[in-house]
Amino acid sequence: MIRPVVNSYVDAAKVNEADQALRELSIIDSITGREKFSGKVTELVKGQSQQDWNAFLSTALFIGGAILVTLLYVGTINYRESSKNRHRLKSGHS
Repeated sequence: MIRPVVNSYVDAAKVNEADQALRELSIIDSITGREKFSGKVTELVKGQSQQDWNAFLSTALFIGGAILVTLLYVGTINYRESSKNRHRLKSGHS
C-alpha cells in the first residue's frame, strides 16, 4: 500500500530487500528474521532521516511560535480589558 510512495523516495533495490525480509519474517518468525527486517527498515530510513528531521523541526518551531505569539497577544489583550474593568468597578463608574 505504501510501496509506491516509498519507491519514489528510496532506492527500489533497498525496498525490495526490506520487502523480502518481511516475507521471510512472515513465513518463519524468528529473532534473526526480526533483526534482519529491522536492519533493512533502518537502512531505508537512515538516508533521508536528517533532512526529514530538519524539516520537521523547522515546521514545528514555526507553528509553535505562531501559536505562542497568538496566545501572548490574546492574554495581553484580556489582561488589559480585565484591568480596565477592575479599575472602573473600584472607582464606581460602572
